[in-house]
Formats: sequence, C-alpha cells, structure tokens
Amino acid sequence: MQKSVRTVVSAFAKKAREFRKDQRGNIAMMLGLSIIPMILAAGSAIDFSRIANSKANLVAGLDASALYAAAITGKSEADLKVLARSYFDANYNSTSDAPVTDFDLKNYADKVVVTGTVDVKTWFMSVGGITHVSAPASSEVKKTGSSIEVSLVLDQTGSMTGTKLANLKVAAKDFIDTVVWDEQTPYFSKAGLVPFTFAVNPGSYAAAARGTIAAGTSTTPGSANFKFKDGAN
Repeated sequence: MQKSVRTVVSAFAKKAREFRKDQRGNIAMMLGLSIIPMILAAGSAIDFSRIANSKANLVAGLDASALYAAAITGKSEADLKVLARSYFDANYNSTSDAPVTDFDLKNYADKVVVTGTVDVKTWFMSVGGITHVSAPASSEVKKTGSSIEVSLVLDQTGSMTGTKLANLKVAAKDFIDTVVWDEQTPYFSKAGLVPFTFAVNPGSYAAAARGTIAAGTSTTPGSANFKFKDGAN
C-alpha cells in the first residue's frame, strides 16, 4: 500500500516538474484567447449601466415635456410638439455619446403621448461589433381642464378717439387670439364683446349678430314692433 502511494506521489511530482519546464506556451495561448471575451463581458456591464442611465434621463425629460404639453390648451398638434420639444431640451441632460435621435408627440382628446429614442454609443461592446444601442421610451399624461367664457367690455365713447381707439382694437384682437383657442375640444372657450356706447354698427355682421327678423314686423330700429330671432328663437 505504501509503495502504491509513493508511486502516485512520485508520478505527480514528475508531471509537475515537466509542467514547470514546459515552454510550448499552451497556457499563455489559452489565456490570450480568453482575455477578449472576459474584457467584453466586464465592459458590457459598464455599457449596459450607461444605457440604463441614459434611458432614465430620457424618461425624465419625456415626463416633464408631457406634463407641460398636457396643460396647454388651444394649440394644434404641430405647435404643441414644438413647445414640448423646447421644454424637453431644457430638461434633458444630453451628452455627445447619447444624443436623442427621435422625438414625437401625439395630442389626443383626453391625453398627450410623448415618445423619444436615445442612441447610446458603446465603449466596450464595440469590440464585439455593437457600436450603438437605441433605447426608446414614452410618457403618457391624462388631460385635465375646463371650459371658459369671458366678456370683454369695449369703451367706444368720445374719450377714446384717436390713438386710444386704435390701441383698443389691437388689444382686443390680442385678447381674442389668446382666449379663444383654435381647438375647441374637449374644452371650449368663448369671448363675448360688450360695446360701452349708445349704438353699434356691426356692418355686414349685423344679420349674424341679431338673428333673423320675424316676418310681418317692422325692420326699422326703435319701432315698437321691431323684433328679431336670436339663437334660441
């Protein structure tokens, strides 16, 4: 039994000495071949962390722009997209190796959906042929709001002659452009004009403003039988 153990130990020692003296380079070659996938595996973890961080920044920017856009009323989808992109650029922490390659906005009756894509340039995965990774994201915000109705009283008395009346017209137009939205769904906005004067001459808009005059009645203003129909008859 002892002889058998000595034989095994002796054989192992002999192989160890041969391994120590071996200069054929098998170990170095195997290590050289395995170092590339080892570096690629370790570097991929860093790249994935960068991709996740870039996508998190993208989501934060999309959330901010979607909340901003959902609070705006009376704008077309194209105008809303421009405003949302401007707000997004102000809140997104952009870097040269992770630019935003896509940005879009959809304006629905009850919600706003903003989508975007960030293209991340890889550092280590490029060794394996993957030079860029696209990370898409989206944000959806439900709309809230209410309809509004306002009245604008315009002073047209003698004290407004000259430049005062001209300035009043400009101010009134700006007010209407601001308050009365282009899109009237799902909420509407209305503005009523109330002239502060003894008489009004609406010109060609008279029929639309007063409604249809009832048949068989006088058409002379001031007559006791001067009647007309409004929108509710």
